[in-house]
Amino acid sequence: MTNLEFCIARRKSELPAFVRVLKALPQGRLDYRPDPKARTAAELAWVLAMEEQALLGLLDNGMVEWKDTKPPGRIDEIVAAFERSAAGVNERLSRLDEAGWQKKARLMMTGGAAWEDTIAKMAWGFLFDAVHHISRGQVLSSSVTEGEGCRGSRAQRGLSSRGRRGWHDRCSVWKSSEPFIP
Repeated sequence: MTNLEFCIARRKSELPAFVRVLKALPQGRLDYRPDPKARTAAELAWVLAMEEQALLGLLDNGMVEWKDTKPPGRIDEIVAAFERSAAGVNERLSRLDEAGWQKKARLMMTGGAAWEDTIAKMAWGFLFDAVHHISRGQVLSSSVTEGEGCRGSRAQRGLSSRGRRGWHDRCSVWKSSEPFIP
């Protein structure tokens, strides 16, 4: 299995879990912010959707300008944007050859290059960032009432009691039949 094939396999395994967690965010709690400096639940979920959109741009053009934009007001719109972009990324990755996988790409922020690397390293980097936000419970904790922890809420979110340990080792954030191996 090549590195590209492995990345595609990991994305296909992880993306359904991301969607389950995003769909679990309650509409009435999208403005929750665990810390005054932190993003809101909606903003963090939107970052995940925009990262997929950015990766799509990198695959199509070799460069993308990152812009923080205001998230839509509804979680179903955020989930739809994430799913659309993720499907596009998976489709383009499946058509990529080794030369395209190793092609240089550039992520720009405010006019300057923020990250220059290969498509391969960027694709893995975006996936690791999404895993980080989901597995550390940054998204999941936004759907939990302050002080409630995760007890009693797994069933409401459709999450398994098995799986990776998340934020402060209190929450299992997704179910996966395969372990994540970086």
